Amino acid sequence: MDLKKIFERYNYPILITNDNLEAIFLNSKFRSLNGYDIIIDKIRDYYNENIENEFFIIDIKELKKVYRVVVSRINDNIVFTLEDKTNIESFLNKYFTLNSIINQAPFGIIITDIRGNIVFVNYGFEKLSGYSFDEVYGKNPRIWKTDYQNKTFYENLWDTILSGKEWKGEFINRRKNGELYVDESIIFPFFDEEGKIVEFCAIKQDITELKRLERNLVQNEKLVAMGRFVHNIAHDMKNILTGIYSLTDYLRTKGDENNPDSKIIKQIHKYVEVLKNFTSSLKNLGKDDFYGVTEVDLCSFIKEVTSFYSRLVGKNIKFTVKFNKCCDIYINQNHLEQILLNLIINAKDAITDKFGTKSGGEIVVGTDIIDDNVVIFVSDNGKGIPAEVLEKIFSLSFTTKIDGTGVGLTIVKNIVENYEGKIEVESEEGKGTTFKIILPLSSCKREIVF
Repeated sequence: MDLKKIFERYNYPILITNDNLEAIFLNSKFRSLNGYDIIIDKIRDYYNENIENEFFIIDIKELKKVYRVVVSRINDNIVFTLEDKTNIESFLNKYFTLNSIINQAPFGIIITDIRGNIVFVNYGFEKLSGYSFDEVYGKNPRIWKTDYQNKTFYENLWDTILSGKEWKGEFINRRKNGELYVDESIIFPFFDEEGKIVEFCAIKQDITELKRLERNLVQNEKLVAMGRFVHNIAHDMKNILTGIYSLTDYLRTKGDENNPDSKIIKQIHKYVEVLKNFTSSLKNLGKDDFYGVTEVDLCSFIKEVTSFYSRLVGKNIKFTVKFNKCCDIYINQNHLEQILLNLIINAKDAITDKFGTKSGGEIVVGTDIIDDNVVIFVSDNGKGIPAEVLEKIFSLSFTTKIDGTGVGLTIVKNIVENYEGKIEVESEEGKGTTFKIILPLSSCKREIVF
């Protein structure tokens, strides 16, 4: 039988060479290939490098072609059979490119089956959640859920995606290390050729920082608006107080030291001075005011002002000063007075709400140096703050008092943050509250240890 006639009818391009790789036969399929002479040269080159293999792949960039070449021997001849793999190679390249894009995407991607069990996650999700693919494969996304979303929330989600629609929303989820984060998600179904839902895909992004910035923006806008309102009131108040201050100052300098009324005048003078400083700070609500920053002996300053505040809170409340460690700090004295005044008045009100006019209440004001921070604390054994209220107390205009303005703690927080510090609060309902003003130790000039 003439093999060449058989090969001529073959559906694949055929090249037959001798042992020296000289072409002795090309079937019509091979001869019809564009640039077949280039292909022959490539076959020779690849065969010399892969002589022991039954097949090899040649990638001919000049022709934008990829062939799988199967090698066989008939007598003393070598038969090369070509299979065009260009489309498959192109598909694989696109697949691996797409897979690379998905894995390197800066957001999390999850694919689940129809029951919600995870079948795929990308590297972005692993970075977002802290869970590896092996740890979540076959499991339900509920492993990182929190109680911030209720049953109705999830029922709405499932009703939406099972109806074939896209769902958009936010979760508060928990990373593997226990940290909470805000997860903005888009979840949508995948359909088969018959239009039946077979899988779900979720695209997830961590927007925790964005939400924090949004809250700060809203807070700042409220602060500026309230600042304008308070500024106008404070301006009028200060004019009145300046007049009273001038009169008491005159009476104080002209009065007889032995006259009992002189002590009262001095006390009124001091009250008015404190109110003037308080009014000044109200005028600067929402602004960064570092004018008047001086070196202040923190402990001496607190002793001086709290001797006045102790009389302000009344005889029924025990007032204690406790210095663990202290230092000289750089701060505007008016700011420091406002911090203490607001916190002590709040403590007094909390104690009055619990004890009324009876004794038993106590306020402790003190200082410490902890973990490279200067700490000023004000503690009371008053009624405490409910847990559901605690996170709102620094919000502008929020108050639990009937006659409260909701400005005091906002002022304190604003002042403290202007000094790159922070304010913390610990409270237990029925037992009391502790506010801590934490300032960086860099604000100290020298430390004083007691």
